[in-house]
Amino acid sequence: MFATHDLPSVTGATVTLPARRAPWTVIGLSIASSSSTLTLGAAPIFPGPKPRGTLQKRRPQRKSSLPTYEIPRSLQCHRGPRKFALLVGLQYGVLRGEPKPTWPALRLPHRDMRRLYDVLKNYGFRICMMLDAEDEPKHTRPTRANILRELHNLTKFVRSGDKVVFFYSGHGYQIPTSDPLEEDKFAEYIVPLDSASSGYIIDNTLNSVLYRRLPPGATLFTFFDSCHSGTILDYRNNWDLRNGTLQPRHMFPPLLSVVVPLVDAIGTRTSVFKNLYPLAVCFSAARDELIAWERCKASFLKFFTHFLAKSPHMSIRAAFEMSGNGINKVLARPTKTIGPPQHTVPSLSSSNPCLDMTQPLSTWF
Repeated sequence: MFATHDLPSVTGATVTLPARRAPWTVIGLSIASSSSTLTLGAAPIFPGPKPRGTLQKRRPQRKSSLPTYEIPRSLQCHRGPRKFALLVGLQYGVLRGEPKPTWPALRLPHRDMRRLYDVLKNYGFRICMMLDAEDEPKHTRPTRANILRELHNLTKFVRSGDKVVFFYSGHGYQIPTSDPLEEDKFAEYIVPLDSASSGYIIDNTLNSVLYRRLPPGATLFTFFDSCHSGTILDYRNNWDLRNGTLQPRHMFPPLLSVVVPLVDAIGTRTSVFKNLYPLAVCFSAARDELIAWERCKASFLKFFTHFLAKSPHMSIRAAFEMSGNGINKVLARPTKTIGPPQHTVPSLSSSNPCLDMTQPLSTWF
């Protein structure tokens, strides 16, 4: 039996209920109901499944209170190590809509970065390239704010095992500092496009947004083709190119000369400490007190890009020494238009005091 208030009112062949949903047809009757079970007299009628093709109303979804950003689907489905790259090249030319640069113009950064872009594409990197060129949109021009934004994006989705690279070609300089960690009492910095109005990006900032944000097990390779960039990332382990070979800046005491190779063999050539910290290496075109040069369409970055494209299995020691010796050989040629011979001392620094110099470039690329 059904309660009397459940019985609908019947008018001819139409059954009417105070319905909130759209009516549908059952056994030739137009029925409107707010419940899934309808009654006609004492016999219940169960409406079957809706015929195909009928539109169903969906409830509006509530907006989530979570942040709007999320890991791209292409990164969620990627297997194996993922690769991220940021390339920044500044020539300090005059651009429409930008203040006139106060730094001398350079000739090679754009050419070097475009060639490097093609090489890294072949390695499978996701690349963001920033150039101060007329055909570049404003949001990708290398201003201070844009560079810092892309540096944060570079390490946002990095996980253990991923590979991150950052290349910079432009001006660099030093400013006095009271930081006790700076042995020479100078802080190094790079020069963005709008440095006259927005300021520079100093070494402490670069270290915090690049190295300190990486998870253990990730790798970071950085390259600075700029002046005064020997310790631009404040790594405590430094090597210089002297007499054509890579040598440690601070000579080890006799006891450490035995301990360091042992720790190197245990820590870097096995998986004991592999995932305890990120592995970072930095190539710099000149020591902190020296100037980097470009001459005859040649630069430190151009030589390195050539070896990276041709010999991915070359060790980092060989790649560094051959790149440094290559640019110094070009600088040693006196020319009437450029001037007397020059010389520079490239530097290599790392987060690992026992860096295995025999590791191939493919470790980071």
